[in-house]
Amino acid sequence: MPIIKGAKKALRQNKKKRSLHDGAKSVYKKELNLFKKSKDPKKVSVLFSLIDKLSKNGIIHRNKANRLKAQISKIAPSIKKEVKEAAVKKTIKKETPVKTKKTSPKAKKA
Repeated sequence: MPIIKGAKKALRQNKKKRSLHDGAKSVYKKELNLFKKSKDPKKVSVLFSLIDKLSKNGIIHRNKANRLKAQISKIAPSIKKEVKEAAVKKTIKKETPVKTKKTSPKAKKA
């Protein structure tokens, strides 16, 4: 047990952070198991976003996050293509159409 006041506080903080991090990791593991059973394309994007959030918050290292995403992609490569196609369709819809000027036919001068 720590004796110094700062060390006691650090111990309390570490316990809180560990419980939060373990909870976040368990959510990811549950989603991964559901994905392996169902192989639903919607689960891929959910898993990727979970992994990105874990990486962003420093719960897992960014290289580990990339590795996990690569492993998920190997599990269902056909599903990955479907997700990419859906993402491309979304980006195409978001783009604004190009406006063209309407030219009226000019009256012929006699």
